[in-house]
Amino acid sequence: MKIFLFRLSCVLLSLLCSCGDSPSQACKVGLDPNWYPLQFGNRNNNVTAFSTELLGTIGQMEKIAFTRVSVNWDDLLQGLQNDEYKAILSSMPPYLFNQKLFSFSSIYLHLGPVLVVRASSTIDSIDTLEGKEIAVITGSSSDLLLEKSSGVLIRYYDSDAQALNALNNEIS
Repeated sequence: MKIFLFRLSCVLLSLLCSCGDSPSQACKVGLDPNWYPLQFGNRNNNVTAFSTELLGTIGQMEKIAFTRVSVNWDDLLQGLQNDEYKAILSSMPPYLFNQKLFSFSSIYLHLGPVLVVRASSTIDSIDTLEGKEIAVITGSSSDLLLEKSSGVLIRYYDSDAQALNALNNEIS
């Protein structure tokens, strides 16, 4: 499974060059509060809060006033091209066709599937899963990642909590 990564759409240098440090010259930053195409369910607000706080910290360090503008995901790039805002916060991957038009920052929030095992387990990577039973959340694309591992038995669960409870019951 391809891990989608949060990225700022313009590098900090671009922001420094295009924004002043006085409050009247605040840099507008577009943000998709739904984080399409990722699906966080009721956790969207947590990701938005983290991103907003990170933006505020960068603003303090660089003496730039940022104004966050909530924008639908499908309008983000058009608004950036039309100079409605100087940067965007999005879960959009840096596809080649977008890299020709926009600069992407480094990753600031790593997201994706994780391997959860007992603390005493010797399993430390996907390469050591052959012959093991693995919990996957129904509807996620984590099973695509496991296709590369032969001999992995996949058991589907409706939620993270159910999968962790099953792991806990197996340990007991």
